[in-house]
Amino acid sequence: MKVAYICGYWSELAGKRPRKPPFYEAYLFCWAVKSGEHHYDFTIEQSTGPLRITRNNFHLVRPTFGRWAARKARSWLEDGDMTLVPIPSKVATGDAATYGSLELVSEAFKGTEYENSILDALRWTKKIPKAHEGGPRSRADLLPLLSVREEAQPALNGKNVILIDDLLVTGGSALACYDKLTAEGANVLGAITCGKTVYDKTDPPFGAKQFELTKELSDQRDKSP
Repeated sequence: MKVAYICGYWSELAGKRPRKPPFYEAYLFCWAVKSGEHHYDFTIEQSTGPLRITRNNFHLVRPTFGRWAARKARSWLEDGDMTLVPIPSKVATGDAATYGSLELVSEAFKGTEYENSILDALRWTKKIPKAHEGGPRSRADLLPLLSVREEAQPALNGKNVILIDDLLVTGGSALACYDKLTAEGANVLGAITCGKTVYDKTDPPFGAKQFELTKELSDQRDKSP
């Protein structure tokens, strides 16, 4: 499965996280996209030049990610309809009215060609603890805990789908969602996230990247210098 992300995310759990730009700026950008809340000012490095984010223009953060993600999605399928499916937050059980990643995707893609192509398709059968709290993170453990909403099933069979999320750490959730949607007959083209956890300070944190995800990635947070 293809995975594209816009910047590297040096997690606060990844050993001694560098606090200097541009790593800290990328961390704050990813956290702002994830949370939808302003905590600190930061700068986003873009091909058109740096964009300084403050409380006054914080509303630009999610749309900035959404516009890039929309361009990436269109590059994967130039012709034909596309469905965007949020990877559900761990609190997104069947009875949840909404959840974090659904709100993120709805806000990020507003005003793009995919604004009306978002499908709330996946839910967890129970609330799942976060991985750092001991919750499952492997593809094999997460897959049995995923369910497809009954009302979403007709909209998946034979459809082109891209998964959307805020962050990718090991990829277990993305791969489990891929397996579940594929079993429903969907053609999952890949996943697009804002950030991917990185551990190499020599790899520039800003700049879109793409790779093939076939199995879970190693979680190196306890091995970081």
